[in-house]
Amino acid sequence: MGKKKKMKLTPSLEEGGLVYSTNPQTMAALFQQSRLNDLDPKPSGNKKIVKIRLEKSGRSGKAATVLYDMYLGGERADTLCQRLKKKLGCGGSYINEEIILQGDLREKIRAFLVAEGFRVIGQ
Repeated sequence: MGKKKKMKLTPSLEEGGLVYSTNPQTMAALFQQSRLNDLDPKPSGNKKIVKIRLEKSGRSGKAATVLYDMYLGGERADTLCQRLKKKLGCGGSYINEEIILQGDLREKIRAFLVAEGFRVIGQ
């Protein structure tokens, strides 16, 4: 009979398998790393690029301006959505990494975003 292999029940921290620890330094390091990963999931360098399109299909014939492929991160895109709605006086929302604003506001949005330092692509 040979030696029994010791079973490894939980993966190590390096393997990304740690779920919970009572050590505050370990949890702080994991939290910091997860925040860094959430901030910019798709790095786009120093360029701030936003794409715009107008949609009418599936909206009962009413126009909606959609901003997509922004790669800003959830919090920054949500604040941008709030600022746009307040500036333009329209309704809208941030859903599935897209900002959807009610109405055909492409030119006003383009002027606002260019003033904020974004490069706008689209109609």
